[in-house]
Amino acid sequence: MKKLILITFIVLGCLRLHAQAPTDTLLSAPKKELSTFIKIINAAGLKNIFDGQPITIFAPDDEAFSKFSTQNIDSLLTSPNKSALISTLDFHIVAGKLTAKDIAKAIHDGGGHATFSTLADTKLIAKINANRNIVLLDGNGCESVIKVFNIKQGNADLFIIDSVLLPKNKYF
Repeated sequence: MKKLILITFIVLGCLRLHAQAPTDTLLSAPKKELSTFIKIINAAGLKNIFDGQPITIFAPDDEAFSKFSTQNIDSLLTSPNKSALISTLDFHIVAGKLTAKDIAKAIHDGGGHATFSTLADTKLIAKINANRNIVLLDGNGCESVIKVFNIKQGNADLFIIDSVLLPKNKYF
């Protein structure tokens, strides 16, 4: 719990640093696949998120966002919806650095499932599916396959996933 509070203060501190002009936050990630995610991070004012405590980010690719209407995404990017936007991002962030090996080991040690707490204080369940992919299950039971592993981004380990993660009964 103390770690969650600390991370929350760090994220809120990042929000105060967003007065600079918007820039791409991701250094070595495939920007073409993550253009919507980059736009969302910048709109949330979290472009300095890669400068703080160690975190793991499960970043939905553009195809994942294409499952939602453009109107819903554009609405989320407006100033009045900034808190909802930040909450949505928090569903994709876990405190501490995790590698693919760490996740696989946690799944093995957990008897086939591992549970990770997000900054939104929700749970993500990780498991291995029939195709031997690591998948994440959100609060709605939706599965998101990890497509790209272990992209180093400053203080973060970034994973590219194929679905947007949402907590139970929350949709945008």
